[in-house]
Amino acid sequence: MRYSLSSLLSSSSHTHWSYSFVTAARDRISAARGISRRRTCNSCSNSCENIRVRTGGRRAQPAGMQGPDEDSQRDATTTYEGVPPRVLTVQSHVVAGRVGNRCAELPLNLLGCEADALHTVHFSNHLGFPSHAGRRCADNEVSDLLTGLRSNGLLAGRYRALLTGYIGTRASLEAVVSCAREMRDNKSRGDFDWYLDPVLGDHGRVYVPDDVAECMRREAVPLASVVTPNGFEASVLAGMAMPPSNEGEAFACADAIHAMGPHTVVITSLPNNGGGHAQGSNGESAGYVCLYGSTTMPQDDGLPQRFCIRSPIREGYYTGTGDLFAALLCGHTLQMGYGRVSQACERAAATLQEVLRVTEAVSTSLRNNEPKRDGDAEKAAEARRRELQLVRCRSAIVDPPPPLAGGVQACAGHPTPKVTLH
Repeated sequence: MRYSLSSLLSSSSHTHWSYSFVTAARDRISAARGISRRRTCNSCSNSCENIRVRTGGRRAQPAGMQGPDEDSQRDATTTYEGVPPRVLTVQSHVVAGRVGNRCAELPLNLLGCEADALHTVHFSNHLGFPSHAGRRCADNEVSDLLTGLRSNGLLAGRYRALLTGYIGTRASLEAVVSCAREMRDNKSRGDFDWYLDPVLGDHGRVYVPDDVAECMRREAVPLASVVTPNGFEASVLAGMAMPPSNEGEAFACADAIHAMGPHTVVITSLPNNGGGHAQGSNGESAGYVCLYGSTTMPQDDGLPQRFCIRSPIREGYYTGTGDLFAALLCGHTLQMGYGRVSQACERAAATLQEVLRVTEAVSTSLRNNEPKRDGDAEKAAEARRRELQLVRCRSAIVDPPPPLAGGVQACAGHPTPKVTLH
């Protein structure tokens, strides 16, 4: 059967949330010509975001999508001719919801990376629901899966980056550490990076056994290139008694982590202190949470090695935000390189805030239109309403919204790079 373009576009299977191949191709052509247009969706509710395509002249397309005559436009994600970088992402997995690998794979794909997922947990849903089913991986399961990859030549030399999140046992973490060392030693130093999101705990509560935290500090962090702890995790890694509560303490934690080996440390958020909010040298306003970044890598065009990005605090609790940020940062730095770390963080933070804004709108709409339940039924319904709306926000992942208010604020001081190679 032959299909016309008009029949494809008018087909009932082309629902309001789907990206058709034809429409995506049109967008790429429009972007190449510097055309900006807006697609509207007649069938979506007022909580559904219309997709905007913002372009400003020629814009590099995701890796692997360039034609042979576009060598000058090829972005940094392409590791060799026409092949996008491959990321091994080792995190938790849930059937329903957005945490761990369910937060990482889609953003990495949209940012031009191939993502291979190895799960450390197999749960029906995340632990914010009243109950869950499934299991954590047995001690030898992660090691066995990595051995299977290795025996088929699918490990060393294959991956541009390793992204890790929740790893709940020491045996599993040691297997990943061994894998990271093998991947690093089989490629030149500049061609492999470990993006380590050290999921240890938050708000003063540790999620993992003590031996996992110790292994993270002594074995994992020294091999990592980029570390993205929250404030509590930063204090655990730095060996400090309390999470940082201001700019000076945040960068003291970052320096302690730099000394272990990583060239880039991004403290993604700071906990409230006595009901107030973390304050930096510029006196951040109440209602904002601060991201502090520090890198020992030389920065392009006078960009700061130390910086702060403020984001508005949103009501409610959303799971998977740290997992999403780490994946976004991984994708953006693979595109942009390490000479623009502050810009990569700015893009990741702007996308995260857009995802939260849309998720908040969707959850409010659902809450207002669904019947009130009792007990655990309502708790489960609320957890479902607050699942991150990644598919609705796919355009904000590929083309981040404008920078947050205030943008990147340069901070005083410079990190001291570690002399010994890790």
